[in-house]
Amino acid sequence: MGGLGFRDIQAFNQALLGKIAWRLIKKPECLLSRIMTGKYCNSASFLTVKAASSLSHGWKGVLKGRDLLIQHLGKAIGDGESTSVWKDAWIDPGSNLKPTGPVLLQDQDLLVSDLLSRETKEWNRAKVENLLPELASHILALKPSKLGAQDAHIWNLNKTGEYTAKSGYISLQSPKIQSTLALLDTDVVGWDWNKHIWSPHLLPKLKMFLWKVGQNALPTIENLQKQGSFDSSQVVSFKSALISSTTWKPLPPYGFTSNALPWIFWFLWISRNQLLFEKKPSTPASVILKSLVAIKEWDQTQLQIKKPLTNPPQATHSDLRHNLHPQAIRCNTNAAWVSGKAGMAWIFTDREGLELKRGSIYHDHVSSAVMAEAIRNALLQAVDLNINHIWLRSDSQVLIGALSSGRHPTELYGVLSDISTTELYSFTSCSFSFIKKECNGLADLHAKACLHSGPNHCST
Repeated sequence: MGGLGFRDIQAFNQALLGKIAWRLIKKPECLLSRIMTGKYCNSASFLTVKAASSLSHGWKGVLKGRDLLIQHLGKAIGDGESTSVWKDAWIDPGSNLKPTGPVLLQDQDLLVSDLLSRETKEWNRAKVENLLPELASHILALKPSKLGAQDAHIWNLNKTGEYTAKSGYISLQSPKIQSTLALLDTDVVGWDWNKHIWSPHLLPKLKMFLWKVGQNALPTIENLQKQGSFDSSQVVSFKSALISSTTWKPLPPYGFTSNALPWIFWFLWISRNQLLFEKKPSTPASVILKSLVAIKEWDQTQLQIKKPLTNPPQATHSDLRHNLHPQAIRCNTNAAWVSGKAGMAWIFTDREGLELKRGSIYHDHVSSAVMAEAIRNALLQAVDLNINHIWLRSDSQVLIGALSSGRHPTELYGVLSDISTTELYSFTSCSFSFIKKECNGLADLHAKACLHSGPNHCST
């Protein structure tokens, strides 16, 4: 993989085959899925069917892509009707966490829906704590769907839960790549070489040089000694020089803010090569001077490059207000969260800002789903109030972005599915927008009051 972009063709082909398998899993109603599964999956599901020797070459390729998916396939909980408690990775899909036994005979075929209350669609806390006491806190933090959204397969190696050929290829290559940490001393374990080498704004040749250092690929003394053709008795090793450099005096401020270490390493390496192959010695002062000059030239060049916009401009409140239905009810939502406990509140107002109704609810075992939970409760109450046009506003930019894009992050799958269903079938018009926190003060105070009052506080 490295920095040159060379690919293992066989692994990349399997990653592309994984996209076909992913389509069969995510869209079972499409024509391709119906034909393929109808012909080859009569006796078992696509995820469990075995590869027979008489199968076509094309179907064997699809199964090869499926085998790649299975290694990191998880489930996002909706109604829990299609997720096995013991066989599927559903508690923490990102870590592929599955409950372990021993499992009683009567619980072997247990589904996640069996851990939910049939009436409220909430977790049956007593049953969860009795069956899986060590994982109870993780399970109770999940927010299942209250409106019957089906469970969904997710790809654990992507935050969005969607499979990509890139993530599939990385999953295949990861076991083959020698860990950089194994080449380093134990005192630097935890150093992210990928982050600190490929992400910074540096010259490509510097990135490649640092990557070679991390991969132990430079023609250093140790590497040349392996060939048996280098006498290092009179040369100080690069590692020894770095250790002794800890006693050097630090550089004074020279008017730049970028990291000078990569540049100093680079010119040290150049000086070393000039000494060995051209017999041209360099003084420490000249190496530092060349490094500083190069840093300043690089910084000045970067200042002249205009940075592109990373986020498209968002619609302002005035723009949204012109597009709203005249009878649209405003609803501000907010949540206060401390140590897994949350108070969630929402306030309905008319066009003139007159308060019509407010509600709040307290929850424990709450993680990142806190704000989405507030919006879901607000929408459900709006349905009870027979509101047809609603404008929901929140100071959670991540949440509003997820609702606007239609992408459901794994941890918010259940509640966002309910929000999408309610928006589609219960309202004539429904809009979501982001507002600044200082414009959401009343809902924020109401949420904090709910959190402070605890489980006994609930008003709708």
